[in-house]
Amino acid sequence: MAGKSEASALSADEVRAEIARARAQISDSMVALRHEVSLRTNWRRWVHEHPGLCLTGAFVVGFWLGTRRRESRP
Repeated sequence: MAGKSEASALSADEVRAEIARARAQISDSMVALRHEVSLRTNWRRWVHEHPGLCLTGAFVVGFWLGTRRRESRP
C-alpha cells in the first residue's frame, strides 16, 4: 500500500468515527455560538451593565428626534 493516500487507507469504521467526531464538534460550536449571540443581543443585559450609557443614548436620540420635528414644521 505504498502508493495509497492516508484517506484511502482508513477503514470504514475509522471514517464513521471521524464523521461522528466532526458532527459533535460542529454541534458544540453551534451551541456556543447561539449562547454568545443571545448574550450579545440581549438589550436588558446591556441596560443592566451600562445604565449610564443607555440613558445617555436614549437622551441623545430623544433630543435628536425632538429637534428634527421642530425643524420640519413650517
